[in-house]
Amino acid sequence: MTIRRIADIPFGRRELLELLALSHDRRTPDLDYAGFGWALAPRVVLDMAGALPREVIAPIVIALHSADEQVTAGDVDLLFETDEQSIIVPLSGFWPHALAAVPAGPDIVLALCNPAGARPPGTGRIVHYATGDVISWLDPVGSTAWSVRLSAPVWRTLGGTHGPR
Repeated sequence: MTIRRIADIPFGRRELLELLALSHDRRTPDLDYAGFGWALAPRVVLDMAGALPREVIAPIVIALHSADEQVTAGDVDLLFETDEQSIIVPLSGFWPHALAAVPAGPDIVLALCNPAGARPPGTGRIVHYATGDVISWLDPVGSTAWSVRLSAPVWRTLGGTHGPR
């Protein structure tokens, strides 16, 4: 299928570990991975240097891939690669489509490398987003469980009653 408009981008629900490239045993991040979509997570830990990790319970994780070259000032250029084509769309243009695809209610964790620290458009929902690169990790919890950790230089939060932080 040829993508001619944003609504044609196949943005759908995926399994959390597959979405974050954690479904295979890895010791280092897969820097070539360019997956995208959304998933429900039981828990996500947001990790940043110099601060205590922040736990987000039952969020929706939206994973997007930023293009290597950022040409849109104040925005993030997203790269969508399918079997047939690659397209670049600004986050501000794609964000309404992404929000329409996910359930209402829970916090959103935006797993997106954000080199310029651009703020996503307002949503009326709580959105956790990073400044800088985001790296996903799978941490063991006890002997039989795991936890998803997303590390970034800085995590910020929009929405809710507290505004940006």
